[in-house]
Amino acid sequence: MLLGFFSIYNKNANELSEALENYVGEDASDLSIIFARSMMDTATETTMGKSLDTGHKLDLLPQYQICLKALILQMTRPWFQIDFLFKFHNLYEPVKRAVLIIRKTIYTFIEVNLKELENNEGLENNEESQKPMIFIKQALKLFQENKFTLEDVFNESNTIIVGAIETTSTAIHNTIFCLAEHTEFQEKLFAEIMAVIPDDVEITYKHLLNMPYLTMTINESLRLLPPIMFTTREASDIFQIKDDSWVPKGAQFMISIYHIQRNKKYWGPKAEEYDPDNFSDENVAQRNPNAFLPFSKGVRNCIGMRYAQFALKVTLVKLIRKYKFTTDHKLKNLVIIPNITMHFKDIPKLKVTLR
Repeated sequence: MLLGFFSIYNKNANELSEALENYVGEDASDLSIIFARSMMDTATETTMGKSLDTGHKLDLLPQYQICLKALILQMTRPWFQIDFLFKFHNLYEPVKRAVLIIRKTIYTFIEVNLKELENNEGLENNEESQKPMIFIKQALKLFQENKFTLEDVFNESNTIIVGAIETTSTAIHNTIFCLAEHTEFQEKLFAEIMAVIPDDVEITYKHLLNMPYLTMTINESLRLLPPIMFTTREASDIFQIKDDSWVPKGAQFMISIYHIQRNKKYWGPKAEEYDPDNFSDENVAQRNPNAFLPFSKGVRNCIGMRYAQFALKVTLVKLIRKYKFTTDHKLKNLVIIPNITMHFKDIPKLKVTLR
């Protein structure tokens, strides 16, 4: 299914590339919102089969940001999970409005796709049946089989869109920032891209298989700046940790992805520095595989891992092929604000130059 999305990945990456032309020759800018809007388009097209019009694009993104802010509040101050107490917080009314806008938008997509699905039943060879099987149509099939409710379809669709906005767009921004600070690695990636794709053509899965350095640069940025800073687990049985403490069965605990991926025990004395060679075949083979957890591990790892990787890679290839990015910010000086997803006190700005 994911391979069928490459035309959408390419289309939205091209549109993002065109949007960045407005920043060429300008002072360094905060491009994070531009990346977030691009990933929202990709998420809605691959999830719902439809792109958002301009009005929605400018309106829906801040609604999701309000809801995520409230989610962080309720996780860090759990008493606000009680609706009666949350009503006294200044986020209560904005969240109510945001939820209504999000629900209305997604349910509109659900209704349109449900009608299309009903109209095309039995027409196996029509144009619609040849399109990639987007998520919502698979979910609506389950609805028709009474395995999903419409609310289930809404919740799953909503989760994918949130993930694209908050994680994939963050990963794109952070990877470009790391390459902007270390232009020697950016130029090495550019050389690989031009060797594999000398002409500006649509990027395919086969192209990506021939770009190992692309994967290395992305993984290194995910190591130092993981979009999701921690993960949670429940102990399936009692177990002992190294300080001789015991974790009881059923206990909920948090794992800091951020600290594991900067631990000098696994990453050496320069664990705080950006170096894609940390992901050379030789170095990967010598390292504990659990030292790198950007998408978590095990049976409960991130279900959108390959989706995010493909979207991220296609976008980076398109942008690095056309632009050179620079920055005056330094990774070591960034003040990171730990939340559900990684945020910075001051978002590093990027300067865009045509190649």
